[in-house]
Amino acid sequence: MGNIFDNLKKFTRNVSNQIINIKRTSKLAVGMTVAVAGTTTGVALAASNTNAESLGLDEIYHVYYGEDHIGSVEDPDEIDQYIEEKKNEAQARHNDIELVTSEEINYVRELVFNSDVESEKVVTNLEENLAFATQAVELLVNDQSIGYVKNIDMANKALNGVINESLPKELQSDLFTFVKQEEDELILPKPILKDMNKEELEQSEQEEGTVILPETVSVENDSAKIDVSFTENVVVTKERVNPTKLLEVEQLTKLIERGISIAKEKPVEDESDIETIAKSNNLSTDEFIDLNPGLDDVEIIQAGETVKVKQEKKFIDVVYTAEKTEEKSIDYDTITKNSNEIYQGNEKVKQQGEKGKKVLTYKVTTKNGKVINEEKVNEEVVKEPKDKIILKGTKRVSNRGSGQLGWPAVGGHITSKMGSRWGSYHKGIDIAGVGNRTIKSADNGTVVQASWDGAYGNRVVINHNNGFKTTYSHLSSMSVSPGQTVKKGQSIGQMGTTGRSTGVHLHFEVYRNGGLVNPLSYVGR
Repeated sequence: MGNIFDNLKKFTRNVSNQIINIKRTSKLAVGMTVAVAGTTTGVALAASNTNAESLGLDEIYHVYYGEDHIGSVEDPDEIDQYIEEKKNEAQARHNDIELVTSEEINYVRELVFNSDVESEKVVTNLEENLAFATQAVELLVNDQSIGYVKNIDMANKALNGVINESLPKELQSDLFTFVKQEEDELILPKPILKDMNKEELEQSEQEEGTVILPETVSVENDSAKIDVSFTENVVVTKERVNPTKLLEVEQLTKLIERGISIAKEKPVEDESDIETIAKSNNLSTDEFIDLNPGLDDVEIIQAGETVKVKQEKKFIDVVYTAEKTEEKSIDYDTITKNSNEIYQGNEKVKQQGEKGKKVLTYKVTTKNGKVINEEKVNEEVVKEPKDKIILKGTKRVSNRGSGQLGWPAVGGHITSKMGSRWGSYHKGIDIAGVGNRTIKSADNGTVVQASWDGAYGNRVVINHNNGFKTTYSHLSSMSVSPGQTVKKGQSIGQMGTTGRSTGVHLHFEVYRNGGLVNPLSYVGR
């Protein structure tokens, strides 16, 4: 038995103490899967402590902080306890954030003949390098980091916040769930997966902790269909970051709204130097040269040459199609009907017109807050218009009077009667003191004179074609002409003081069968 043991001991020394290595992960290295390292010799000693002791081997653990080997210890639990204490101290400053080590802690177990552990070295390394972070969600566009938030819900809210800026208030809400989280894995939600075609599904590669958002996603509700397009490559990933880098939803929203800078070719309008062109495009000289490295030694850039400048570009396009309704009035028609109950030249409104009402429905497509298409899809009349009906007189006015003369003025009183006056004879009556100066025909008849007549001034003479003739003098204006048929009470002019007159009044005379008669014998009031 002694010879067998000695031979085995020699064999194990020849393979440089590399008998069994087993890698284990610290309990504090949350969220990572660690593989088991196999033996380098192939000797079937497994990890049996009994066999190790029988061979005279010691158990040690190599400590790795991230990729760096920082020493070895006999008991990993002591290091875990030290890290836990440091974590609790840091956690006290960040009560609302779950902390993890910024780098993963791993232990690799090894069985050796001579243990030479470096516990103090491990602690010293940790004191100098140990830092804590939090598991965060990062939003990247074209591999450019936009920012970090605590969890995926906050990332979704920030993206929705940008979308809502382009939507009317009635459509704003957290409509989209771009990414979901199941345990430690980020996944595309099923509604988005369902809406994606095969090509989009292939493009939306998912890795553990990373999701590439589909180029276009959409939702529909009762009032609108909303499409969101990502103009750039948008990635959501999980990262460990310093808690001070975490943003609130509103902060990430503003960063997304700002968009990203892209290089755009632009022709130079006027010959100028690099510094001037850079300044006119809100760039420093160094930034301009970084974009245009070939111009480093150029002093003057000629007009018409093309250079690259930075341009801010949004990476989210929001297109929504919604129905819009609006009321419009419908004009009424005006219909004119003849009526033989109304004298020619006269009209009467039989029915007042009323406007109708109709409701128009449009399908309106809006992109980033601007209407790009509008299509009418329905029109419904909710109130029919009511025609305006006008009766137009067709009744011919008889040019023959009835013989019953009407009062030729609107009110008033007689200021001078027919008879002797001032050494002469007054042929008619004078009427004055009216509120309305309209002069009216005393009966139906034919106008035989409407002109200036010496001392009478403006004078209208009407033949009533029944033996009567009436005259109206001193008018300020006349509204009839010779040959015109007038009816009783029709306006023929305005009271005035033309000719030889003592003031504003109407001089009214009446003739019967060619002889002058007293108007008061025939005129009724």
